[in-house]
Amino acid sequence: MVDSVGGLTKVNNMLSTLNMNTISKKNLQSIERRAGNFVESVAKQSEANAARDASERVIITCFV
Repeated sequence: MVDSVGGLTKVNNMLSTLNMNTISKKNLQSIERRAGNFVESVAKQSEANAARDASERVIITCFV
């Protein structure tokens, strides 16, 4: 899991504590894949922003 709660058993224990329906292993894996893709896309965007900001700072310091 992206932000590890401890696996299927602990997730289901947490959900049952909250009086919610438990989740199957197949559904949990599907959710993990979608969450992983989202986290990866956010990381790539953050990396691109950081690279752009760094290059702008270099250009500004070279011409000042």
